[in-house]
Amino acid sequence: MHLMINRNHLFAFAIIIFVATQGVLISQFLFLGESTGDSEGTPIAQLFWAAVSVLQLTIGGMFFAKHFQSVKSRGKEVNCNVKRLVAWGLALVAFCLISTIWSVNGEVTLRRTYSLGANLLFGISVFAVLGRERWIQSVFFACAIPVIASLLFYVLGADWARMENAYVGAARGVYAQKNVLGMYAWVALLFTIYMRRSGSISFRFAFLAVASSALSITFSQSITAMLSSVVALLSYFLVLTVSRMSAPIRVVTVLVAAMFGLAIVLITITGGGIDSILGRDVTLTGRTEIWSYLQRAIADRPILGYGFAAFWRTDEYASFYVSRLFGYAVSHSHNGFLDLALDLGLLYASLICGAIILALGSVVRALLLLRLDGVDAVFIALFLGLLLTSLSEPVFLIHNSFVTILFWVSFAYVFNLKGRYSR
Repeated sequence: MHLMINRNHLFAFAIIIFVATQGVLISQFLFLGESTGDSEGTPIAQLFWAAVSVLQLTIGGMFFAKHFQSVKSRGKEVNCNVKRLVAWGLALVAFCLISTIWSVNGEVTLRRTYSLGANLLFGISVFAVLGRERWIQSVFFACAIPVIASLLFYVLGADWARMENAYVGAARGVYAQKNVLGMYAWVALLFTIYMRRSGSISFRFAFLAVASSALSITFSQSITAMLSSVVALLSYFLVLTVSRMSAPIRVVTVLVAAMFGLAIVLITITGGGIDSILGRDVTLTGRTEIWSYLQRAIADRPILGYGFAAFWRTDEYASFYVSRLFGYAVSHSHNGFLDLALDLGLLYASLICGAIILALGSVVRALLLLRLDGVDAVFIALFLGLLLTSLSEPVFLIHNSFVTILFWVSFAYVFNLKGRYSR
C-alpha cells in the first residue's frame, strides 16, 4: 500500500485531527476558557462547538452522498461494515435522543445528543469514503501528528501542555488531559507499526512517531495507556502470528490469550481499576469511593438511567459530591460501563455489553478459522485496546470525541468478521 493523498483526504485529516485534539490548541489562542469540547463552557465556547457540530454534519452529509452515489454508479452494494456502522450509529443516537423524555437535564441531553450524532455521522462517512486502508492512514496522521506536537510543547515547557490539578506536571500536550494524550499515543504507536510494516512511511518518520508515542505515554503518567498499549501491541502481533499456525497450536494459543485477557479484566474489576494492577493508591485517587457512590446512584434509577450526559451536569446528583472528593471538577466516572448505566440505564447498557460480547466471540472465531491480514490485526488490536481503556476511561458515547468514532468503527469491523467465516 502506497501513501497517496488527495485534497479531500487532507481536508478529512485536518477535521479528524481537530476533533481528536478537541480543539485544545486552537482554544489557547482564541481564549475560549474551558472549551475542550464541553458545551457547558463559556458562551463563546458553546457557540464555537455548535459550529464544529454543524461542520461535522455538513461534511458527513457530503461524504455520505458522495459514497452512496459512487456505489450506485458502479452497481455495487454498500459495504457491510458501513451498513452496520450506520445501523449502530442510528440506534445509539435514537436512544440518546429518546432519553430526553426522562432526563434530569433535558437541555443538556438534547444538545449533547446533537453533538454525538454529528460526530458519529462524520466519523462513519469518512470511513465509508476512504475505505479501511485509507481510514487507517487518516487515523495514523490524526494521532501521530498531535502526539508529536504534544511532546514538543511539553519538552519546550509550555505551561498549558502540563496538568495543573491532579498529577501536576504530567504531560497532556494538545489534549484535554493526560489520559487522553496517553490513549491517542498508544493508538498512534499501533498504527505507526502497521504503516511501517506495510511500507507506507519512511523509517525516519516511523522512528519519530514511535519515539514520540512512547515518550508521551511515559510523560503522561497514564497507567491505563501503558496497559492498553501492551494489550493492543500483543493483540496485533498475535493476530499476525496465529494465522500461520497449525490448527491445534492455534487453538491452544487463542485459548491462552483469551485466559490472559480474562485475567486482566478480572483483576481490573476486583482490584478496583486498571491502576491498581501496578500498585497505585488503593482508592485510585478517590475513584473507588466514587464508584461506590455511583452504584447507589444507578440503583435509584436502574432501568432507564438519568438521561444521556445529564447525570454529571445536575448538581443534586453528582457535582457537589465529586468536587468535595476530588477537589476539582470531574465529568465522568472513569469507567465507560458505569457511564453507560448512569446515562441510559441498565437496560440499554446490557444491550451494548451483549453486542460487545458477540464482537469478542467474532474475534475468537476469526482467529481460529480465518487467515487474517495486517489490516484485520489493526482493527482487532484497536478494538481490544479501547475496550480495556473503557474500564478506566469513557469511550462509548462521548460527544465531540474521536475516540467514540474509533471504538464504533473498530467494533463494526470485528463484529462483521463472522460474515467471512460463515460464507
